[in-house]
Amino acid sequence: MTSAYLALKLFQPEFEHVVVPFDEIIGVVQRGEVDGGLLIHEGQLTYAREGLHKIADLGEWWYQTTALPLPLGGNAIRRVLGTERIREISRLLRESIQYALNHRAEALSTQ
Repeated sequence: MTSAYLALKLFQPEFEHVVVPFDEIIGVVQRGEVDGGLLIHEGQLTYAREGLHKIADLGEWWYQTTALPLPLGGNAIRRVLGTERIREISRLLRESIQYALNHRAEALSTQ
């Protein structure tokens, strides 16, 4: 549930994913447990030292596709809003992301 995952879904909608904690992705790729990994945080800086190579840079792809910087996700909800309101906001955020995935051309349109 990261902005990097959303970008990957837009880049390659049919990929099969395996959920792995971000700090374990390099290891599962090295061991051959998966064909590739979506690297975030320091993994983007250290993958070459670990013997891996880049297949695609989603930030570069996004910029080439849209001429815009890749938007990063950063959702925060204050706890004082209460459980029900937090659930409602979370539901709306999920629906918004799903709408973008279901309407890729419209979501990527720069007009």
